[in-house]
Amino acid sequence: EFLKRYRHFIIGSLGIVFNVIYFLFDYTKHVLHEHDFWQELQLEVKDEPWLYVGLLALIPLFIGIGVLLERTERERRRFETLFESANDGIYVRDLDGTIKFANSKFLEMHGMRLEDVVGKRSTEFLMLSRQERKYIAWMVRQAILRGEPPAMLEAPYRRPDGSQGFMQVNMAFLKEGRQVKEVLAIVRDVSDKKQAEESLRASEQRYRALFEHNVAGVYCSTFDGRILDCNEAAARIMGYASREELLTRKATDMYLSPADREATFLAALRVKGVLTNYELRVRRQDGSPMWISENAILTTGADGIPI
Repeated sequence: EFLKRYRHFIIGSLGIVFNVIYFLFDYTKHVLHEHDFWQELQLEVKDEPWLYVGLLALIPLFIGIGVLLERTERERRRFETLFESANDGIYVRDLDGTIKFANSKFLEMHGMRLEDVVGKRSTEFLMLSRQERKYIAWMVRQAILRGEPPAMLEAPYRRPDGSQGFMQVNMAFLKEGRQVKEVLAIVRDVSDKKQAEESLRASEQRYRALFEHNVAGVYCSTFDGRILDCNEAAARIMGYASREELLTRKATDMYLSPADREATFLAALRVKGVLTNYELRVRRQDGSPMWISENAILTTGADGIPI
């Protein structure tokens, strides 16, 4: 641990140590032969100056190498911290799809250890058919050839408890120059989002079925009288041949007088927000009058203004 932490200082000191050892060796040699060391040194420097310049140059060289190693180590630690503290799963794979490394969040998502993940194909973690996995692998290879990351992928995966979850995968290429060397993938669990979307879709389908098959007339209109939607029952009650025909008309066409809608119905709806069993006289498509009982609710936007 000491060597790992202070290796840049140690490497930087090697140049000084090397020079000290050389001079001690040279000094010892001259002493043993009873020569004047300093006089001999002056002659050697004069005859071979490049040798001593080179020896002295080793000092800043080794110091520079040490500083570079320290910066590299600092960047590695910073990347490792970001990698491990990410809220999303991250893995690095080679161009064949084999996982080389994965962070703790990715391991947690799958309930596996790092040694169980490294060496496996990334598509093995998806609950897809073999054909679908092959297609994804082909899609990524094509993206690598283009040099552009593939589109975001959403796919089911198996959770640690055996249940099915959904993951969202975004990929980026790690390059050396212009050549793609590895693929970095960021994986996010979107199971809650998918479940919410599915619940909303099911709710919309139930609402649509209730809307379309209701024996009572149902319609939706704006304050200025545009009919946005209606069911077949509403068209039939008002004497129109079809829902499509009624959608071409305005809500004011269903009143004996266009002013009646503003003066009676809308005025009451603005005050109460909800009308129940509200009785009013309307006009059918052939012009004949008819009394109806209506339930209505005022819909407002996020700013509270009626829409």
